[in-house]
Amino acid sequence: YASLIQFIIKITSLDMSLAIEAYCSDRIASLERSLDSARGEEEELRKSLRTDSLTQVCSRNFVLNELKRIVREHKVKQRPLCVAMMDLDHFKKINDRYGHLIGDQILRAVAIRMSHAARNLDTLGRYGGEEFILILEETDLEGATSVCERIRRRIVTNPVHDAAFSVFVSMSFGVAELRIDDDTKSLVARADEALYAAKKAGRNCVRSESDIDALRHSVTV
Repeated sequence: YASLIQFIIKITSLDMSLAIEAYCSDRIASLERSLDSARGEEEELRKSLRTDSLTQVCSRNFVLNELKRIVREHKVKQRPLCVAMMDLDHFKKINDRYGHLIGDQILRAVAIRMSHAARNLDTLGRYGGEEFILILEETDLEGATSVCERIRRRIVTNPVHDAAFSVFVSMSFGVAELRIDDDTKSLVARADEALYAAKKAGRNCVRSESDIDALRHSVTV
């Protein structure tokens, strides 16, 4: 009789252990699923912060923070670095004629063309509205101007089209190179000044800060 009691206790203890083990396994699996879900949500949040939702290039905040980091690194290493400011020409007229939904489609298409024409080491971001910024690492002014000219040709050669529309678009570019006394603001400001020069020159062209310097020199002489 005592042996039977001990056997029943062992069986009961075994059942209890198995039940506890099964419960713990379920809880662990549930916690792992919760962690995976939290990691996925965190990654989605990170992606939304670093990516412009319309064009899928880098967001303004992300690209400007990247530029700060890259400027510091290139100044320490004394390596060439350029920034290009780029603006879609007459975009207001496009919105006025075709509407903002088609305007958004055109912005997305232009962003794709820019991404494909840029180099793998370049960082493309949406600066605001129809204006974009491109960080060209390990690149001097001549090389950066050449890259921008390639992007300009890629955009202007064929129309952006859909079943409802077909529109030729163009962009203006301003390029500046990092100087030893530069910070992010001064570098972007010179690129923006070169962009303004491109617009004054009739748009659909690339102008660098050296073009502005040459123009100032010709005026003073």
